[in-house]
Amino acid sequence: MTSRSIARSLAAEAVIARLLALLALPGLALAAEVTDMPPALRGDAELSYSGAFFSGPIVEDGERIIGTRRQRHDLDLSLAFAVTDGLAVTAGLDITPSLGVSFTDDGTQMAYDPVTNSGTYTGGPELGAGPNRSGGGLVGVWLGVAAGPYGRWMKTPEQFSWRVDVGVRVPNSGGTFFEAADGSRGAAPGGTGFRIAGAFAVERGSFEPYMRMAYQYESRAVIDIGDEQGDAIIDATVQAPSLFDLMGGVEFILAENREIGQRIALDVFVSTGYRTRGDGASGVYLPDVIEQSRSLVVTTSEHLVGGGGLGLIVNPNEYIGFRLAGDISAFTPYRIEHPFPVYQGAGSHQIGVNASVRGHIR
Repeated sequence: MTSRSIARSLAAEAVIARLLALLALPGLALAAEVTDMPPALRGDAELSYSGAFFSGPIVEDGERIIGTRRQRHDLDLSLAFAVTDGLAVTAGLDITPSLGVSFTDDGTQMAYDPVTNSGTYTGGPELGAGPNRSGGGLVGVWLGVAAGPYGRWMKTPEQFSWRVDVGVRVPNSGGTFFEAADGSRGAAPGGTGFRIAGAFAVERGSFEPYMRMAYQYESRAVIDIGDEQGDAIIDATVQAPSLFDLMGGVEFILAENREIGQRIALDVFVSTGYRTRGDGASGVYLPDVIEQSRSLVVTTSEHLVGGGGLGLIVNPNEYIGFRLAGDISAFTPYRIEHPFPVYQGAGSHQIGVNASVRGHIR
């Protein structure tokens, strides 16, 4: 081997050694957003906006009855304070300024079917575009704890980080979407909420794969339900669907300066979820129902949801960060109200947008 080839070989080995040394610095790594936690006696505050825009056909016996749209705008404030490295207390305030249900084209009124002793849209009189229903207000206050034994806040040598959150939402039974007898609808599920979530991330040079699972249980609530005409029944038991969501993604690091905490990353993710059955007031998510069902509590069937999205994370320094994301999800068909053979049909989907700003006390 010539002296020139030996020099080239040594130079190549030096470059590889430097790259391996760079990858072996997990103590300086910035954790993926889903596992990030403040260090001891420090805190985080985040303000986020989320918009969800749902649309899809309502069908009966395979025939389209009418199109439906739902829109929801949420504002969430979350706080976290680390009592020690890897353990934090958390709090959150969830507000929905606007929540609405509308219908996209002309449909028919529901008529009574003596054969099935139920209601049907088939052959009913013309309804028109259908009513609009809207509401908003306080969803609830969350209190909880978060634990993350591995991560940059612990200065451990591992290249992975993980975080577990447990929380409870204080019930707000006086402001649900099912109560409209006073002329206004709320946005709260009604009962107490319980949430447990876990996230795991690993550093692989310029990209960080992650996974997050979350389960949220919604308890039953006793409320007064009613419509805009003032018809109401007392002590109706409702229960919002419980949620299970699984998300996986990769943060691609576009630029990073670890000395000042600067980071720009592209977040690519996919998700899937399961929604349990839920109990609520009749006639809220359908354009029209027969008179006999207006005082009933009805059941929405369980269904699946899946989709994906793209986000941009920009942290100018270690004290502040921004995130902008968009996603689209599809829903499996599901029965809207159990007394009627009416389904939210195939092709139902939701477009979501999210923007947040996070402050770090470091």
